Amino acid sequence: MSIVLSLLDDIAASSGTFDQHFNMVREIFRWIRKANLTLSATKSKFFASTLDFLGHTLTPNGIRPDAMKTHITQNFSHSLPSP
Repeated sequence: MSIVLSLLDDIAASSGTFDQHFNMVREIFRWIRKANLTLSATKSKFFASTLDFLGHTLTPNGIRPDAMKTHITQNFSHSLPSP
C-alpha cells in the first residue's frame, strides 16, 4: 500500500517496497516541478524508515505521538497562579 500525506508545505510518503517508494518519490517530484514549486534539500529526508511528521512519529510498526511533544506535556506544571 502506498500513501502520500501533505499539509501546507509538508509531504510524507509511504510505500510497501523500495521500488514502489522510488516511483512514488519520482511522481511527487513531477507534481512539484509541474506546480513550479521547490524543495529545500536541508529540510528533506528521503527513504527513511522513521519520520517525525506533524507531531507524530511514523514507523513501519505504526504511528505514535512524537516523544518530545509528549515529554513536554507530561512535565507541564499544572499549578495556576493564586487569584
